[in-house]
Amino acid sequence: MRLFFGILLAIIGFTLLFGIFSVDIVLRIFSNFFNAWPIIFVFIGISILSGIKSLKWVRYINYALSIAFVLYLVFVPIANREDMFNGNFEIPINENYSNYDIQIDFATINLDIRYHEENYIDFQFKDNNSKPDFEINGNRIKIENTYYFTTTNNSKIIVHLPENIEYDFDLNSAIVNMGVEGHSNYINDLKVDAAISNIKMESEFFPIKLKIDSNTAINNIKIYSSRETTYDIDKNGPFISTKVDDNFINNKITPKIKIDSDSAFGNIKLISSK
Repeated sequence: MRLFFGILLAIIGFTLLFGIFSVDIVLRIFSNFFNAWPIIFVFIGISILSGIKSLKWVRYINYALSIAFVLYLVFVPIANREDMFNGNFEIPINENYSNYDIQIDFATINLDIRYHEENYIDFQFKDNNSKPDFEINGNRIKIENTYYFTTTNNSKIIVHLPENIEYDFDLNSAIVNMGVEGHSNYINDLKVDAAISNIKMESEFFPIKLKIDSNTAINNIKIYSSRETTYDIDKNGPFISTKVDDNFINNKITPKIKIDSDSAFGNIKLISSK
């Protein structure tokens, strides 16, 4: 295992040295690790066998596997093929509800949120291991997949939401990779409880207040808008950087974007879109 960690740290060091280290690489490492973590038992088993005098040669297998595993963690991209979606689930909008609460519990969440003019919430998903479980109780929707070991890392959910309805999202996962696109934002409350989160939102108008509550070890939040938008950021953590473009206006009283970040490492950017 010393060889494994040594090579991993060396590669991370080289990427930092040449300025190519990014949050995407961190996400890739953790995502690939969660997909292939049982190989640790292989390393342990081979190490035990190498302690037998007549089988000391098997330690070279461990060396080769360690190098291959590090290369897999760092360089194998997270698969993202929309043509591999294998199912969808539609939930008609009930006119008695002006708000929908959506909870997603997955080992790894790759989520894209978009808006459409239809009168139903459309979940499109791709998961090679098992179909997610849907639980619907009035305006509460829970999506869960308890199959924690996956042989692939290309599980993905695309959600199409009707406009002019408020939505609350509660995401519980080891890794959250989330993208939101829409002319106007209709997400009211976004709660993320994860080890690593990467959130990218693109919206011109914020007719309702967006509150992001991120409780993660590492997070990366980017919000793009070309309009003047009020915001407030509360950050609690030793290494959290922020960058805010001029079209965003700091307003703690009535912010349209409220970010509460409780993370060890964080990167928060409010960026002027072109």
